[in-house]
Amino acid sequence: ADAKVVNLDAEGQSDQSGGTATKPDFTVVAPDTLVGLPRQDQRMLGSGGELVVYGKGLGAIVVVERKVDAGAQGGMLSALPSVSLEDGLTAHELATQLGTAIQWTRNGVSFVLVGSLPPAAAESAARALK
Repeated sequence: ADAKVVNLDAEGQSDQSGGTATKPDFTVVAPDTLVGLPRQDQRMLGSGGELVVYGKGLGAIVVVERKVDAGAQGGMLSALPSVSLEDGLTAHELATQLGTAIQWTRNGVSFVLVGSLPPAAAESAARALK
């Protein structure tokens, strides 16, 4: 009931109010490849974030980047178990039989990485996003 819906037009550039998506006011981390998968798609989100897709089909990895709101409390996965990505960087991870979701914050930007891959592979992909 409290879900937020964002409708995208054919180009992926409209926000939920019908306006145009805004360019993020942070440096987007979107390398050409991520753990060997080529970047397939990159779209601005209506709230000034960015959605990036690496690979295709069930092997794809999706990354969403958003600037952290000043009053935000953790991330959407903050109640989940913590994993260490690198020195001093902690993420929250949801690992299931179908795939893994990881959320972390670096330099005021929140990252969410989701894919149908095991936790070790998702963590490796998260470490590669610098």
